[in-house]
Amino acid sequence: MTDDELYRVQVAYLLERSAFYREKLAGHEPGGLDEIAELPLTEKEELRATRTPENPIGTHLCAAPDEIVRIYSTSGTTGDPSYVPLTAGDLENWVVGSARSYAASGVEPGQRIVSTYNAGPFVAGAALAAFERIGLTHVPVGTGNTERLLRAIEQLRPEAVVLTPSYAAYLAERNSDLAESSVERVLVAGEPGGGEPAFRARLEEGWGAKVTEAMGVGDIGVSLFGECEEQDGMHLGARGFVRMELIDPATGDALPLEDGASGELVLTHLQHRAAPLLRFRTRDHVQVRTSPCPCSRTGPRIRCVGRTDD
Repeated sequence: MTDDELYRVQVAYLLERSAFYREKLAGHEPGGLDEIAELPLTEKEELRATRTPENPIGTHLCAAPDEIVRIYSTSGTTGDPSYVPLTAGDLENWVVGSARSYAASGVEPGQRIVSTYNAGPFVAGAALAAFERIGLTHVPVGTGNTERLLRAIEQLRPEAVVLTPSYAAYLAERNSDLAESSVERVLVAGEPGGGEPAFRARLEEGWGAKVTEAMGVGDIGVSLFGECEEQDGMHLGARGFVRMELIDPATGDALPLEDGASGELVLTHLQHRAAPLLRFRTRDHVQVRTSPCPCSRTGPRIRCVGRTDD
């Protein structure tokens, strides 16, 4: 199915199952993707306001309890954590999109990757299954154990590591021998900054490795975007699962996805069942690249440069 066909099915599902969107879309004729900018934006605070002791997720919940296989939480950096439920199909789509995003970095089946994310409670835990899906030999170390991480790098000689940009910088500043390790690729995610040229150069020098970044949005999906070896913006690995828009953060008006455009990233689920979101304001400030990429992946690329609400 095309994105437009998936979108129409998703909207029909929302109107059938989501009390939140039945109310929000009252008086609107959704139409297709060409008319999506005419629909209202969804704010995180709106979702939070519908939570009750009886329904801690919110009225955007669409799936029955026996359809839910996992419930993650967001970090709550701008307020109380939000709960993110997933059906089995939702979880599979997350893993597929995440695998595409991380595979863009150039890691190859049979290589070893050491991960520093925990399996829960945060959505980043769902990314761990993507490494096996790619065909990598996954060495999970988790958070808060630098000694174990360094020992794994020394003894198991992985080709890649995945960690936050700040932790990658912390390790490089305190361990000068990392530049001589087996690590060829440092995959960073979980925070903006990994694509900032000066900071990336510091990381690459400290690790003696190529640095690429990935990005997800807790309420929408894990590792939605991933950078290829060209290091010129992150490709949408979740194509077919998520629709991307750009808006003016001050007015909410839609902006064209053209080369050099800058604005706030807005995302819409196309194939989600547990708690799908329509035109969700991520508050991520991004820059867009639309020039052809030598890696042959198509579609716009983005670089996250900060927050529009910061």
